[in-house]
Amino acid sequence: MNKTSLHKLHLESGAKLVDFSGWHMPISYFSPKNEHLEVRTNVGMFDVSHMSEFMILGKEAKEFISHISINNLNKISDHQSQYSALLNEQGGMIDDIIVYRLSDSSFMICSNAGNFAAVSNWLTLQAKRFDVELKDISEKTSLIALQGPKSTEYSAIISECVGIKNITELEFMGFRVNKANNSLAMVSRGGYTGEDGFEIFSDHETAKKLWQKLQEAGVKPIGLGARDSLRLEAGLLLHGQDCNDETTPIESSISWVVDKNPKDCIGYAAAIESKNHPKRTHLLSFLMEDKGIARTNMDVYIGQEKVGIVTSGTYLPTLEKSGGFVRLSRRLKAGIDKIEIDIRGKRKTATIEKRPLYKRK
Repeated sequence: MNKTSLHKLHLESGAKLVDFSGWHMPISYFSPKNEHLEVRTNVGMFDVSHMSEFMILGKEAKEFISHISINNLNKISDHQSQYSALLNEQGGMIDDIIVYRLSDSSFMICSNAGNFAAVSNWLTLQAKRFDVELKDISEKTSLIALQGPKSTEYSAIISECVGIKNITELEFMGFRVNKANNSLAMVSRGGYTGEDGFEIFSDHETAKKLWQKLQEAGVKPIGLGARDSLRLEAGLLLHGQDCNDETTPIESSISWVVDKNPKDCIGYAAAIESKNHPKRTHLLSFLMEDKGIARTNMDVYIGQEKVGIVTSGTYLPTLEKSGGFVRLSRRLKAGIDKIEIDIRGKRKTATIEKRPLYKRK
């Protein structure tokens, strides 16, 4: 099983570790509920070094990214990033990704750990048509996410460790880079919790130093259990559960990323066509009205008709309810916002809600 550079530090902190996409990762340290609330009200740090990073370099790098990434690259300037997706020819999501634009000839893609092989193979295949160099830097890159309303209070520690100043001046999805010593160090404003924060890419030794200094300053480490409930409250997808290579972005409630000009991206036409396809599915957020925790793959009903499944579900501490995502096989009729979820043989009522379920003030 793969281990991140911070694995020993997790063990020293008493973390409970599990297999996550082939990585031995911390699911919790003290309590998923309390860890969740720590991030919502204060600050916490996550080891997300299992994520994959690819550099795309060369004079046709911009054209290459525009060809494979469904979002409109012209929306962002140098030192800005955007959420996007890699699509296959049928419009299905190979992975959802973040694209970082360093310049017209230099980009980085961050993708999910569980899709490393699929993404690597797809990028390698498509890169053959362009004058670009593809570099997998995953093995030498660590990634720490500092999240929470008080995350900016620890910016000096980040700056000291990675050599990047004034990071509090960054706007959402903006980033700064330090290329000293032939090693990538990058700080981005954002995260996957619905809170303010920073994501710090660095070499392994720098990551260890940063983790320890943040911990010494009082920042608590947070496990992937809380990260799951945080992202569900924020209405953020988990590839492999809420979307996959058979569902399009439009079917996965992220139609806003399907924005190409020119419209020459792989899968664009198929994704657009899925909007009116008779077998189109619909991903929606829900909250339990009755007591009970809905879990992945539980059946969803309207009356006696089975209309879908829960793709992600758990207890959401900020909202003090169970909730998550359901994928339905048909559109809800006007005025209908109630569904029933089969929880261990008993039908429990839930309501369809507008995303996100939680939005920071």
